[in-house]
Amino acid sequence: MTRTDSRRSAVESVRKAASQAPDVREELAKIIASPAFRGSRRSQEFLQHVVEKALEGSLDNLKERVIGADLFGRAADYDTGADSIVRVVANETRRRLAEYCHDQHRESRIRIELAAGSYLPSFQIGEPALPHSVIEPAGFAAPFRARTFWIGAAFLALTVCCVWLAWQNHSLRTQLAARLSPASDLPPWSALFGKGRGIHIILADTSVGGVQNILKSRLSLSDYVNRNYFPADVASKPELAGFLNFLVSNQYTSASYSTTAIRIAQLAQANGAPVNVSFAREMSLRTIKDGENFVILGTARANPWAQLIEDRLNFHSAFGNSTDEPTFENRAPRAGELKRYVPANLTPSLRESYGLVAFLPSVFQGGHILFVAGTSSQGTEGAGEFLTDLSRLEAELSKIGLKAGTPPRGFELLLRAKHTAGAPVRSEVVAHRIF
Repeated sequence: MTRTDSRRSAVESVRKAASQAPDVREELAKIIASPAFRGSRRSQEFLQHVVEKALEGSLDNLKERVIGADLFGRAADYDTGADSIVRVVANETRRRLAEYCHDQHRESRIRIELAAGSYLPSFQIGEPALPHSVIEPAGFAAPFRARTFWIGAAFLALTVCCVWLAWQNHSLRTQLAARLSPASDLPPWSALFGKGRGIHIILADTSVGGVQNILKSRLSLSDYVNRNYFPADVASKPELAGFLNFLVSNQYTSASYSTTAIRIAQLAQANGAPVNVSFAREMSLRTIKDGENFVILGTARANPWAQLIEDRLNFHSAFGNSTDEPTFENRAPRAGELKRYVPANLTPSLRESYGLVAFLPSVFQGGHILFVAGTSSQGTEGAGEFLTDLSRLEAELSKIGLKAGTPPRGFELLLRAKHTAGAPVRSEVVAHRIF
């Protein structure tokens, strides 16, 4: 089905829904009050806004810029490319709708959907359920009863099988939850997942990281947000400009960032916390100012959003002129610590990298930021593995006085990861700070 056909189908479903508006609003109220939506006021307001506009017939108002102005208070001519608030909330709402449909153990007569790439809701409205009692046709009673007996027996056997499979599924889910659920109030997850709040995971933009490697330059967050990825004088070098434009026209991230995002998302879902994963270019400063919880993956070079917290960290990434691989600088070394943590080759097949996990309050009101980065992809992956290995995390935090059940405090953990064949094999904490 083409996009035009999909919209035509959605518009037709809106017309049918408008004739049954009271029933649609009743279903909308159930969705908004459900556990899937209870933790996100923005998703509740977004879904209610687009459904009401659709029922009113105001379909022209279901466009990104109009929604941004009407619902989120943006200027009527704001730049949707620089401010992705509508896209971010729409994606989160779609995920919550899917979660709601999955969690319902009943067939609702009305189903509300929001197709990807569209802000026009569609409605599936079924027929009322048939009455349980029917009149049995004369002459067919005995054969019908015989068939009913065998059908009933088969149905009973199938039911027993389904119950057994459901029990097995519940058992596996319970085991997974036990493995993934954090220990009682274990930081940083107690702050990130508490009170039904979810997290926004921001994936690094390795394309702009590559541009900075080539130009040996540093891209400011302001230039990144405004899409100024390289200096104006690059235009005087057509071949270089063409290659760089090609590079930034694609959105890339590395496998280590994706793997870490998946680990954190699994942990969040096991604890009933909503998750939204966004590419760095899709994020906007206004979204971060809303006071949510964020996970920033990647150094300030690969993910310019890390510049928001860079000055607050004791261990910060630095890039020399002779190498594209960063090091971690120690702003205030303590006894036994190094001034600089530099990756090294230990043997021809064994290498040493560093990863950093930092947890601190957001620079804006409310919310927290979890920062995960490394001197290499293996260092980042090692930090992500450590962060989501809850028994190890709890043991290490306990050593530095951050015990489960205590109020969350900011911290930094610098890890040394040893890896071979491109995969981390062991990591250990070599330095830490508590805010």
